[in-house]
Amino acid sequence: MRSFEATRGRVVATEGPILVLHDTTEFSFKREKPDLNGFTGKTAGRTQCGILMHSSLAVTTEGLRLGLSSIKFWTRKKFKGRTALKRKINPARVPIEQKESIRWLEKSTAIDRPSRFPWTMCSHW
Repeated sequence: MRSFEATRGRVVATEGPILVLHDTTEFSFKREKPDLNGFTGKTAGRTQCGILMHSSLAVTTEGLRLGLSSIKFWTRKKFKGRTALKRKINPARVPIEQKESIRWLEKSTAIDRPSRFPWTMCSHW
């Protein structure tokens, strides 16, 4: 059984609300040729390379970990000029499909909602 299927089984077997916690983590390292691994950022003139991971963890309201409901890995194709671009363009006016934050919405719907839940509530803090 794959990991996400096992998590789904534990979610279905659990009574009460389920919380799905999201986080994006950067795995970065310095490298002279970033095109071999992908960009994550730039610090003090050096390019940070690596990958980004967005994961979703299902837990009960009592804090019992049910498992990962999804994981997505990616790299940035372009990093240079992103900060300057944010100053020129209001990020609130950019469609969500063009932002990295689309991963939050994608992963919010990645785990099937069991039929025992008549409603779904999504909160972002």
